[in-house]
Order: sequence, then C-alpha cells, then structure tokens
Amino acid sequence: MKYSQRLLLFIFLCFFLIHCSDNPRPKKIPPVPVKQAEVTGHIRVLDEIPQHIQSVDSLTIFPGDSEPLYSVELIPVLSFGKTGEPYLTQVLDCIVDDKGRVIIKNTSRPNYEQILHVFNADGSYHTQIGRHGAGPGEYRHIIGLQAKAEKIFMMDYNNQRVNEYSTKDYSFVRSILFENWKNDDGLRFGYVEARNDGNYLLVFFDDGSKLGRLEFKFQVMDDEGNAVNAEPLVFPHDVRIKVGQSSQPTMSTISFLGRTVTALSHEDALYTVWNRDFLIKKYDAAGVYQSAIYYPITGSAFDLDEYIKTQLFSPKARDIKEAFSNMDEGLPETFPVIDILKVDDENRMWVGVPAGAQREYYEWWILNEGGELLAKLVLPKAQRIYEIKNGHLYSEKMNEETGTEYVVKYRIELTEK
Repeated sequence: MKYSQRLLLFIFLCFFLIHCSDNPRPKKIPPVPVKQAEVTGHIRVLDEIPQHIQSVDSLTIFPGDSEPLYSVELIPVLSFGKTGEPYLTQVLDCIVDDKGRVIIKNTSRPNYEQILHVFNADGSYHTQIGRHGAGPGEYRHIIGLQAKAEKIFMMDYNNQRVNEYSTKDYSFVRSILFENWKNDDGLRFGYVEARNDGNYLLVFFDDGSKLGRLEFKFQVMDDEGNAVNAEPLVFPHDVRIKVGQSSQPTMSTISFLGRTVTALSHEDALYTVWNRDFLIKKYDAAGVYQSAIYYPITGSAFDLDEYIKTQLFSPKARDIKEAFSNMDEGLPETFPVIDILKVDDENRMWVGVPAGAQREYYEWWILNEGGELLAKLVLPKAQRIYEIKNGHLYSEKMNEETGTEYVVKYRIELTEK
C-alpha cells in the first residue's frame, strides 16, 4: 500500500474511531425507552456563565435546569429487514430518501462485504444499489451515506471516490475521485458530505505526524474542486499524543480534552459545538456565523480508568499520564458534556448527552430552532439514531433469537406537560 493510502487510512480510522468509540455495540439492546430516573447525576449546572461564553456574539442563554415543554414517546410503526429476504446481519447505517424509501447499509458474514438495500415506505423490499467491486457504480468499504437532492451519495474509501445514484431508479449516475478535492494549506482530505444545493462540504485534517491539538477545516467546493465559500471554517479537534518508550513510539488520539462536533442541516447550515461546553453555533450555507445558544452545564466527573474502558484501542492509563507529563495541559475535571449533534428536517437540534453510571446511555436533548428545550429522550448508546425525518425516527434493533439487526421506524409523539 502506498504511503498516501496508508496516511489516508490513518486519518479515516482516527475520524471514525473518534465518532464511534464511545458507542460500543453490545450483543443485546435494552428495551426502549429507558426511564429518566436511571440517568440522574450525569450533568452539573454552573453557578456562573464562563467568560469565554459571555463574549460570544448573538448568544441566547437558557437556564441549565430548564424543564422540557413536552414529554416524548417513540411509537413503533414499521420494521425494515427484520424478516424475509434479503437476510440482514449487521446494520451499519440507514438513510431515508426523497421518495420515503429506506436505504440500509448492511454487512453479512462470512466475507463482511457491504451492500446497500432499498426498502419501500411500507416496509417491503425494493432493490439493491450497486454491488461489491471496483467497477463503475460498485463499492467496497462505504463510510459516508447521504440522501440529498434526489440522489444517494456514498463515500467509498477503498476506491477513493464518491458514488452518486439516482433515487428515481437507483441507477448509477457518476463517481467523483477524492483527488479532485485538494486543500491549499497542506491539510489532508478527510471526509465529504453532499449538500442540497449541489455542492459538497469537505473536511480536511492535519497530517498523521502532528502531535498536540489537531485542527480540521471545512470548505465548500463543487464537484471539480473549486472553492464555493471564500473563507473556510477552522475548528479544533482531538489531541494526539505519543505513546510508548521504544525508538518508534506509536501515536494515539484522545477525545476527553474536547473536540468539535458538527451537523449539517437540510438547508445546508452548519451547526458546531465544542463538546466541553453546551454551546451550539450556527453558520449559514455560505459559512457566515449567525447565532449561538448555550446551556450552563458540564459533564460528569472525569475518570481516566472509566474513559479507557469505553474506548477502542485506547492507550493504557500510565501511557496517557506519561504523555501528559510532557504537555502543558493536565487531565480534565469533567467529561465532555456532548457526544453527538443532529439536526432534523424541522431544524430541531438533537443533542446526545452521555448519561448513566457507565455513560452507557444518551439523554437526547431535543431543542427547537431557537434553542428552547422541547423534550428529553433517554436511549441506550447502542441504539443508534440514524435518521430523523418527517416526524419519524429511524433506529436499529437486534433480533435476540437470530442475533441479526434490523431498522425500526418510530413516530415521534410529543405531549405537552
């Protein structure tokens, strides 16, 4: 494998381990919903607003002990892939297109090839998109999956390209090579997300040799690699440390010092949050800052041993402490307060706050477009939310009899308190 490919693989692994390592996949998923009483004590309300928060422009501050306006219940409506053909094994992703059809990324044993299956809105099977391979319209390892502008977009790492398919008949439209998108500052291509306006949101990372605080840059480009927004947005990411005492020590990224979490809305607005603060900023489709909302809360007390238990491929505690002894920063007092940020098609923000004795749940704070707390929903971390669209939520469940997974469509029912 060429050096550039190895480097790209390293960046991708870092990117997705960061986003997925706090979300282990146990064999069984607890029933839904989890009682709110099981997740108390996971946040602390601040007595004062920090100075760095007070200086934020166009900021709306809400009380940290705000009570939700509504109670929320998820009502199961349909399942996709639970019975019949094709036989799904492990659900890796799920999106809903403009036809209301559900596209599931599945992998099956023994070869673990990834396949995209399309289900009709009534739960019946429709068709398969493409197939495994390297030819036109084929794919191997899919990382990103999106439904935008009457197309399905998938990011195929192994073939280093984005494939596009029409939602009319799910036929292959074209491929765009990653090499089309380049950064002038020497940063490496990391991720791409299609926008509804026909352009693409590109994410570029520091290369694999840098230690300390990493950055990533967001740039809107067209399919030929031309910049659309003149000024890219730059955000801090994880911290990379050197681990081991050998002549060739390894490097590892750690997330407990904070990272930037983002979400792209259906209107191509970018929402960002530095996850040590419950401060959500909004940028319009041109990348211009608009406003921010803030809740004065922090996460639970930080425990290094607990952090290591929940992280895939984490360095040992003594290695982390040794690395920190050579840095200006010390271990934090609290965990980050936010893990995940989503924006649904009604511009409601869904904020995943880790909860539970082992941080095994997410308390989802559902906020309206202005930031007001609508409801709180507690789900196991293992029960991933894939899509929130048209008043419904799509999540995975496990068939405990067969050990296979499937997707459930829930109606989101809000009841005024």
